Amino acid sequence: MNIANRSFNVETYLSEGQARRRRLMRPPNAIGTQKAIPAPKPIERPPVRLVWGDKRFEAHVAAYRASSAFAKTPKEYFVRRSLELGFTSEDIVAQFNLFPSAMARRMLAWELRSKFGLKELQISRLMKRDHSCVYKIFRNPKPTEEEASMRLVLEPGVTFMRSLQRAYRDGVLYKEISAIYRISDRSIRTIANRHRWPKRGGVA
Repeated sequence: MNIANRSFNVETYLSEGQARRRRLMRPPNAIGTQKAIPAPKPIERPPVRLVWGDKRFEAHVAAYRASSAFAKTPKEYFVRRSLELGFTSEDIVAQFNLFPSAMARRMLAWELRSKFGLKELQISRLMKRDHSCVYKIFRNPKPTEEEASMRLVLEPGVTFMRSLQRAYRDGVLYKEISAIYRISDRSIRTIANRHRWPKRGGVA
């Protein structure tokens, strides 16, 4: 039996076409036939305690903002960085040339030039030194943190000169002071005379 001899029913053809069209146009996984998913209800959580309410954290943030990393000007950086190394800015610019403060001064000169692009003359004005002294500083390599900082031997929050004065008045032997603070016996006596510390007799 060939196609020409088959009977053709128009209604059957149309109904089959409509059924086929419905299957194609509205499959079972069509978006329009999916059920709406209800929105999730918000989960109530206990209030979170703000970190800023922690006094220790606030003190840490305040200390960090007071560090040399937040300095906006060369002078501000000079003051803050001096304290980080264990000195006051007055110790760094003092005419009495102690070895520890000289090493800190050398590091500060290198950092001021690299961080702010200061020239030797500008650095010399900030450090109250002749510009030739600053030229000599850059003839030597930049010291390491261990060479320039006294923080490893100083009490927390105490500067070099204050700690030295305390050791002197507590009767620490000169040779021990010399080993700790990296200064000579002669420098100890000179500092004591200049700052009018009480005489210690024959303590050596």
